[in-house]
Order: sequence, then structure tokens, then C-alpha cells
Amino acid sequence: MERIPASMTDDLTILDWSRRHGVTRLYLARDPAPGWYGDDWDDAPFEHNAGVVLPAFHTHTADVVADWDHVLLDPSDDWREANSRWSKEDLRARRCPMLVAAADPDDLLSAGWPTALAADDAVRVYMGDPWSRLASAPGVVVIDGPRPVGGGVR
Repeated sequence: MERIPASMTDDLTILDWSRRHGVTRLYLARDPAPGWYGDDWDDAPFEHNAGVVLPAFHTHTADVVADWDHVLLDPSDDWREANSRWSKEDLRARRCPMLVAAADPDDLLSAGWPTALAADDAVRVYMGDPWSRLASAPGVVVIDGPRPVGGGVR
């Protein structure tokens, strides 16, 4: 499948994310259906209970990483706490950002989520935000996508 031109992705909405091997995969949709959800989204902490948004709701995926001088963290990256206090329903309700991108001059990766979240230059990304909010954040590198899921542009 070919990568979709940027002009065709302006209206994509971020529904969810997952991480693997330092790569963050975003699950995106155009005009998402109200009430999009995934398995066990009502359970906290999300990082031990919740699945990703159900395939019926997302139409595209994109993979991103943070460059050497930045971090891209989620609420489970709070090294002072064993578990986050958030469910994915909390995140969908925008009670907490799902991701934060920030410059890393003082090794924020070691400091974790609270420090990155409080950084002056932090870009806070919430479920339901436009794809462009994260794609244009300083230090965020799009390594693949957005790509349609299951073939064809929806």
C-alpha cells in the first residue's frame, strides 16, 4: 500500500495508540463513530487491562517515534508509580492526555511522565485530537503512514 499524501490526512482523528519496540502506532479515523471504544476500556490501569480501539472504528494507522532530542511518553511512563490511575475511557473523555511530546534536554525519559507533561514546550495530545497535532509536534518523526487499514482509502 502507498502512503497517503499529507493533504488527504488533514481530517484524520487520533482514536488510540499502542507502543512496541520504541515505536508508537496510532489508530486513526475520518469522522469517527460516536462512542468508539476497545476491550476493557473501563478498567484502570489501561496499560494492564485495555485493548486497542476495535478495528471497526479505525480506518488508518501511522507509526511515529521521537527523535534523539525529544521524548514521546504516555501516562504509564510515570516511573514513581507502579501503575497509572487512568482507564482508556478516562483518556477518551480527555481527563488526561494520551501522549506528550517534549524536548529532552535534561533526560526527561528518566524523569518520566509528570516532568515531561509539565515541560514548557510539551505538546499534549488527547484522544480525539487531529492527526496533525501529533504529526507536526517538534521531535516527532512519522516513520510509516498514515496508511489505510484493509486496503483502499476510506
